[in-house]
Amino acid sequence: MEVFNTARSPGRLRFADFEVDPRSGEVWKHGIRVRLQAQPFQVLCVLIERRGEIVTRDELKQALWPADTFVDFDNGLNTAVKKIRDLLGDPAERPRYVETIPRRGYRFIGTIEFPSPSQPAEPVAALNAQSVLPQKAAGAWWRPGRPAVFAVLGVLALAILLTGAVGSWRKRLGGHTLPHIESVAVLPLANLSRDPDQEYFADGMTEALIADLAQIKALRVISRTSAMHYKSTNKTLPQIARDLNVDAIIEGTVQRSGNRVQVTAKLIPAQTDTPVWAKIYDRDSQDVLVMQSELAQAIVSEIKVQLTPQERQHLASPQAINPDAYDCYLLGNYHASKRNPAALDKAVEYFQKAIRIDPGYAQAYAGLANTYMERDIWGGLGIGKSADKIRANTLKALELDGNLAEAHCLLGFMYFQYDWDWVRTEAEYKRAIELNANLPSSYERYAFFLQTMGRHQEAIAAVHHAVELDPLSPWYISEEGRILYRARRYKAAIERYERALELDPGYLPVLWRMAEAYEQLGKYDEAFVWAQKYQQATGDQRLDLVLRTRVYAHTGKRREAIEYLRRVEKNDERGNELLLAGIFVALGDHDQAIAELEKGAQIHSFLPFTFVDPQLDPLRSDPRFQELLRRVGLPS
Repeated sequence: MEVFNTARSPGRLRFADFEVDPRSGEVWKHGIRVRLQAQPFQVLCVLIERRGEIVTRDELKQALWPADTFVDFDNGLNTAVKKIRDLLGDPAERPRYVETIPRRGYRFIGTIEFPSPSQPAEPVAALNAQSVLPQKAAGAWWRPGRPAVFAVLGVLALAILLTGAVGSWRKRLGGHTLPHIESVAVLPLANLSRDPDQEYFADGMTEALIADLAQIKALRVISRTSAMHYKSTNKTLPQIARDLNVDAIIEGTVQRSGNRVQVTAKLIPAQTDTPVWAKIYDRDSQDVLVMQSELAQAIVSEIKVQLTPQERQHLASPQAINPDAYDCYLLGNYHASKRNPAALDKAVEYFQKAIRIDPGYAQAYAGLANTYMERDIWGGLGIGKSADKIRANTLKALELDGNLAEAHCLLGFMYFQYDWDWVRTEAEYKRAIELNANLPSSYERYAFFLQTMGRHQEAIAAVHHAVELDPLSPWYISEEGRILYRARRYKAAIERYERALELDPGYLPVLWRMAEAYEQLGKYDEAFVWAQKYQQATGDQRLDLVLRTRVYAHTGKRREAIEYLRRVEKNDERGNELLLAGIFVALGDHDQAIAELEKGAQIHSFLPFTFVDPQLDPLRSDPRFQELLRRVGLPS
């Protein structure tokens, strides 16, 4: 920590019913002076000086317990924090002022005011945000027995804000050089508003910063889903960097008060907890997108990433968005990410509201189209039920912004899933990747197209890249397993499914897929175990019925298989042609299997990658199957 001049301390500081004077070492409660021993007082002042920021136990040791002091540091610090809590009436399990960060340190979370003899106290937003002061590894600004002092940073930030300028400050650690950075993860920005209802806004700001950085081809940016895993974590920053395989971490805070938004951000190399760059922004909510763009530009400039002219233009020209529409857009994303029917319905409402407020908001149309697509899948409506709505909103988004990667990805999905237009499908996925090389959904969907074309190795590489961009997403990991399954790599597929279940034990699609993989390996007992798990979790008995039908057919129990087939046909109101075709293949009835596939191909009731499903392998030498592939434009 750095050495500061006590003469420049801002004097008394107030939070709630308490006042602290770092110069005199005194504390008051309700205007009455109360006693706090020197060591706990010094700890309290360090935490206040870096309010909103985690102060590690090692940093406190360096600052307050010199190397030549022979004491039990852990016991001394624990005792000091307990005395602070006792004085403030601040229980560790429900802290209002001092928050314990398990295995790391502490953070002051109270709101600070600076009383003045001539005027009433006025809250200072910047100083309630995370401190942006990079700390040196050695050189304490405090020693036992010396008066407590306050950072000159506080005075500087206050002066900047009171003059109406954008609050910004940065400093590079003395003697440290920034390592080469080609990949970053933006951790969830902490919500300093202390209002749970504002959590969506902090998450939205995180996602917006990720989206801006993701536009840079030369930079690999971890996707939102994986970053959100660290919203409440005890892991250190180096551990997180190792988990995500990145060169640097960006972390910070968001505070919204009325029409003002303040964001702080820090850049921390992967090997250390020490920031090498930091910045504060304070803006009116109408300028929040401009602020996000400036922050992304500052980060890119700091890590010296080479920008293309188009990327530079994109960052320099943020779109002007109505702040109310932007708020609805963030709420739409917040609910859509939950992927359950009720939340998806809520997301649709918010995206529609954003569009009503600002009919020129391209991202809102893309968000609405994507939510309709997700609702067909996760809401149980069925593939293609919302095709017209998806198409209309996607085309509107592209009309408003022809360079919106998410909209091109959606257009590719439409050509693939609804139109079976292979040329346009590939063109749109390639365009989406060109516009945003860090959008994992583009690689995942492109992988399914590639596999449909029989290009299995390319498909595996594409979906694996999606996982690299979102390494903690059960969705993309499970989709990688799905691609491996259709490439006939069943054991590798099972490994990916198991990893998805580690991340989300309740992830239902994996249960069905595990049963299918074990079936292909001939391990029928294991397949039935997973089919039962699926039925218990969903109440849906289709998988168990279909699996039993196929297994009886594979093992020569034709009578039992026919009996179960009748139950499948009776219970399957949606007429899933693939399920029925697979059963007829297992029964050796190729005529009926081809008939089911012909029916599905005419109305596009199944996804095109159905044609490469392993269950259909016995049909591949049948001329009728070859002719069907030719008619739909797929390779034999």
